[in-house]
This record gives sequence, C-alpha cells and structure tokens, in this order.
Amino acid sequence: MEKIIEKAKALGVRNVRSVVRINLRRGQGSNHPDIKTGRTRYIARIGRKWYRGTFTREWYGVNFSALTDDFGAGLQFDTPGTNASEWRELWEVHS
Repeated sequence: MEKIIEKAKALGVRNVRSVVRINLRRGQGSNHPDIKTGRTRYIARIGRKWYRGTFTREWYGVNFSALTDDFGAGLQFDTPGTNASEWRELWEVHS
C-alpha cells in the first residue's frame, strides 16, 4: 500500500492519506459499481503507464479523464476481458 501512496504522490496527487484498490473484475462492460464520478480522485495503471484523474458518467458507462498532458481525451473504462481492455490497476485516493 505504501508503494501505491508513493506512486500517487509522484503523479502529483496532494495530501494522500490512504488508497483503496478497486477490483476491476467487478465491472460490467463499461460500468463499475465502485467507481465514483465527480471529484473523487484515482490513480490508474492502463497498459504500462500510470495516470491520475477522475471519472465522469457518460451514456455508455464511465470515462476516465487523466490530469496529465500526454493523455489526450478521456478513456472509457472497460472491464478486463472487454474490448481488449488495457486497464491493469485502479486505486481510489483519499485525502
């Protein structure tokens, strides 16, 4: 857990008190019961890269908007095994 907190800080997340791992397998297609939209902050490993960001709810499911310059537009969440998903880890960040 400490490694993930340090990863969050390295990504620019401030005031990290704790992190909670999201079980990606609980997702259903492009939706997930544990992903909160709005101001809740997350760090995600997508493919081989880590990002920090938030989620919004769209008509097709939840969409991740990374707070980095190299990310571009948002990325649809896909449960692993769906649509060649490259989602590897997702952590909710608490301040």
